[in-house]
Amino acid sequence: LPQSRLFDSVVSPKKETLQVPQAGHNLHATIKGIPQMAHLNQCQKEIIVSVSQACVLQPEVPKTCLVQGPPGTGKSSTIAGLILQILYSKMENGKVGTMPRILVVAPSNAAVDELALKLINLMPKLPEPIRFKMLRLGVQHSMHHQVRNYSYDAQIGQYIAAETRQAKA
Repeated sequence: LPQSRLFDSVVSPKKETLQVPQAGHNLHATIKGIPQMAHLNQCQKEIIVSVSQACVLQPEVPKTCLVQGPPGTGKSSTIAGLILQILYSKMENGKVGTMPRILVVAPSNAAVDELALKLINLMPKLPEPIRFKMLRLGVQHSMHHQVRNYSYDAQIGQYIAAETRQAKA
């Protein structure tokens, strides 16, 4: 871990590591019309825009950002919005292949699945040519049944099935 750029910011955080400058509340054009994003409150939108800009505009500066609150206050929706904001802010010329890769971790399978479900529900609201791709890692039987199609095993199975169909054609 000492080789990680995040090591010092986690072990010995500095003010710059923890502070994110206010950047407004204007969501990326691709996502602002999605009903789930339009229903976010001002504070949630400010968090999404500010944290995403800190990540996108200064990727060399490690940031530690904490989204906390009691159950049902919109943390998962805010994090889903943050992920979409980063993905679509970094996408170049409408090419899905230029989106950054984002690793999302949580302390439980249920927490990862909750966020995955939010993202799965947002996918159909995005134009098909620019929909993000998602891969869920973990033990498949521990995953929510709606998330299993995005598991590594399911994705490999789909790839093999497609290749087999193509080879037979």
